[in-house]
Amino acid sequence: MFNYGLKLRGYLDSGKALSDFISSQGNFALYYDNEKGWMVIRLASGLELRLQEAYWSSEPKPIQVASSLTTSRAVVISGSADAVLRFEITTGTPTRGQIFAADEMIEDKIRSFAQIYGYRLLRPVGSGAEGCLYLAERNGSRFYLKSPDGQLAMEEIQIIEKLKQADLVPSQIKTYPEDRMVVLPEYQPLPFDGGSIYAAASSLLFAYLKHVWEIGYICLDLTPDHVRLAVDQKKIFLIDFSGYAELNRFRKQPMELLADRKKIEYRTPEEYVKDFRDAEKFQVFLMGLLLYQLARSDRGLPYALKVLENGAQEYEKYLDEDLKQLGECSVPLRDMLAYDPAQRKNFAQLQSSISSDPLLWDTFWKRAQS
Repeated sequence: MFNYGLKLRGYLDSGKALSDFISSQGNFALYYDNEKGWMVIRLASGLELRLQEAYWSSEPKPIQVASSLTTSRAVVISGSADAVLRFEITTGTPTRGQIFAADEMIEDKIRSFAQIYGYRLLRPVGSGAEGCLYLAERNGSRFYLKSPDGQLAMEEIQIIEKLKQADLVPSQIKTYPEDRMVVLPEYQPLPFDGGSIYAAASSLLFAYLKHVWEIGYICLDLTPDHVRLAVDQKKIFLIDFSGYAELNRFRKQPMELLADRKKIEYRTPEEYVKDFRDAEKFQVFLMGLLLYQLARSDRGLPYALKVLENGAQEYEKYLDEDLKQLGECSVPLRDMLAYDPAQRKNFAQLQSSISSDPLLWDTFWKRAQS
C-alpha cells in the first residue's frame, strides 16, 4: 500500500460542477468515478503536482506522470488553500511505501530549523500527509527532522512526550512544540536472524506494546519497518508516532482513526464485522500480525487475511496453513490471531506464554551490539 500526500495549486475547473465532487476544498478535489473509484483530479493547467516515492532506507524517486490517480479511499486532512490531501492506494505488496509532495513553505521551515540547531540536511525522505521528513547530520550522527502535518502535529508531539515520560522511547527523541518539529536520531532496525533473536525480540515487543496499552494508548501502525533499537539503552520501540492513538479516542472513533493510521493490507476481522468493543483484543491481533511477519524471512503477512471477508471458518482454515509454514514458533500466534476476539487472549493471559527471561534479553542486546 502506498500512502500519498498531495499538493495541488490552482483552482477548480469551471467546467466541473461542484456537486460532481464528493469532497472539494481549497485547490484540489476528489472525484468518485463509478468505474475507477476514487480519483484525485488535476483540474487545470495552473495546478502544480509534485510527488516522490521514498522509503526510510532508500533514495526518493520522482513520480513523473500523475495527472490523475485512482485510490481505494481518501481522507481530507485539511481544507485550507495550501492543504495537504491524504489518500491511499493498494498495490498488493506487503509493505508500504510513502509518496510525498514537497511543500516549499514547510521545506523552508525545516531548512531554517536545521540552520538554527546546527543540522546539515542530507536529503528529503518526503513530505505530505504525515508531514515533511528530512535526513540530516550533526557531529557525525544522523537524525530525521520531521515537521508533522498541520492539525496532527501537536497530537504527535504529545504522544512522543507521553511515551518518553513512561520511559518507553529514548529521551534523545526531541520535540519542539513551538516550532512543531520532531528530531529523531537514526536508530538501528531489527536484524533478521530467526531463532533466539526472534524469541527475544517478540518478548520485548510484547512488553513494549503491553506498556503502551497500560498508559492509555493503542498502536495502529505495526510493521517490521517501524521496529527500532536503542542498543545503548536496551530499548525496543516502534517509530512513526503518527500511528499511535489515545485509547479513549479510539473507542469513540475507531473507523476514522484506522482510516488515517493503519495500513490497508493489515486487515482485521473487526473491520469486517464493524465491532471494536474489545479494543485490547484488537491491539493483540495487530501485534500478532507484526510478530508473524518477524517470524518470516520475507516479512510476509498471513494469506488468511485475503479471505477474511469469507468469514471465520475459511479464515481459520488458511490461518492454520500459514502457521504451519512457520514451523516451531516461540510465540503463541494462534492465541493472538483468532478470528473471534473472544477466542484471543488478552495481554495478561499472554504474559505467561511469552518468555521474559532476562538471560534471553541480555543475549539479544549483546548480539545487537556486535
